[in-house]
Amino acid sequence: MGRQPLIYPDYIGVTIPCNIAPMNFSVIEEGEFALIIKGKNEEIHLLARHMDFNIPPKRWREILQNNRGGNLQFTILQLNEKKWLAYDSFTMHVAAEPIDSHLVYRMIFPAEQWHKMGIYQRDLTSFEQEPIYENHLTYYNCVNCHTFPANNPNKMIFHMREKESNGTALIEDGKVRKINTKTEQTISNLVYPYWHPEGRYVVASTNSTHKSYYYNSHLRGEVYDTASDVVVWDTERGVIVDNESIASPSHMETFPTFSPDGRKLYYCVADNVNDLVHNIEKLRYSLLAVDFDPIKGSVGDKVDTLYDARVDGRSISMPRPSPDGRHLVVNIMKYGNFSTYHSDSDLYILDLETKELRAIDTINSNESEGYHSWSSNSRWMVFSSRREDRLFTQPYFTYVDNEGYFHKPFVLPQRNPRKFYRDNLSAFNLPELVMDKVEVKPRDIANKMMSEGENLIYAD
Repeated sequence: MGRQPLIYPDYIGVTIPCNIAPMNFSVIEEGEFALIIKGKNEEIHLLARHMDFNIPPKRWREILQNNRGGNLQFTILQLNEKKWLAYDSFTMHVAAEPIDSHLVYRMIFPAEQWHKMGIYQRDLTSFEQEPIYENHLTYYNCVNCHTFPANNPNKMIFHMREKESNGTALIEDGKVRKINTKTEQTISNLVYPYWHPEGRYVVASTNSTHKSYYYNSHLRGEVYDTASDVVVWDTERGVIVDNESIASPSHMETFPTFSPDGRKLYYCVADNVNDLVHNIEKLRYSLLAVDFDPIKGSVGDKVDTLYDARVDGRSISMPRPSPDGRHLVVNIMKYGNFSTYHSDSDLYILDLETKELRAIDTINSNESEGYHSWSSNSRWMVFSSRREDRLFTQPYFTYVDNEGYFHKPFVLPQRNPRKFYRDNLSAFNLPELVMDKVEVKPRDIANKMMSEGENLIYAD
């Protein structure tokens, strides 16, 4: 044919995990099609059904395992007057390193109204999805901000808002506790949490958050804080601690993160802005780091500035360190910190040794790149993006090599991705990679979250 075919999703030239589900795709051309997938010593032959290729899972697993570290060649053929004509072949590289087996995300309508939503887990080695929790069990309230310590599925937290279930669900080995994280001294319940790698502490922000909608802008809306602090929650003692470096009345601190060794705390800080709703473009966040003592559970006083918004003239948010401690991936945009509403939000990588900051051009698009998380082996990253249609965030995966360079991303595989992404009316929020399935019963969560719950103590 002398050219490559048009396919959806665009999987041409991507690097994929050696344990990923079949990379099914469709040919966006008219006609009858066949496919040959060729490895080192084996081939898979398929006929398309309504332009869609459905790769047999068993044979796919075999060809992945036999070609770890190598390439798979894909050749699509089109039937033309009783002859098969071949398009130019393309490849997918099979990385030797696997990806964590499960992805946890929230699904919600893009308008983000508190109607039907839930937190779900998807087995990345297959197409099986099941709920961790769905909000119809607690009067259709908001459920949000799930997080795990060091990709460990046996311990997690997430928040609920409104009605009797308001609070934080703390789940350990399938057992659920309800924690009331609001104290008289803090601004709000805990928001934007992140676990210490040892699983005892949670660092989180407390925020007075607002949302505005534009009536004359290409942007749909803006989420912003008028006040925010960072605190540390000791889950063993039931105590919240802070200090001036992470909770100053003259600044707004948010999006905190622990380093992989648990001895650093990264967070974003902005100066207070007068009449913020009319001066939102002046809201710019810097990236700071401070020491953390995991034995005492205390935060240091000496603050290190890793990115200065006053010098750069832009804003940073959502720092996420690689588990090997080499890199930190962040969002950078013109102003604000809620990246999913900013079409100019791009992902950047910070080398924690050299302090070099560079845009990840291979994965950034013209639309917003948002939440991101790492696999436990630091070789894969998942991030959310609106690149498909500017409305629905979808999870994309990218391979990260030894030099910290990111390869061409690919969207979450589906049995029939053309039909799924055409018909799906929910956005994927907060994609988090975990090493195994989360074992908890949704009804157990609902029953516990409708109870009184445990109160936290604020330590002066």
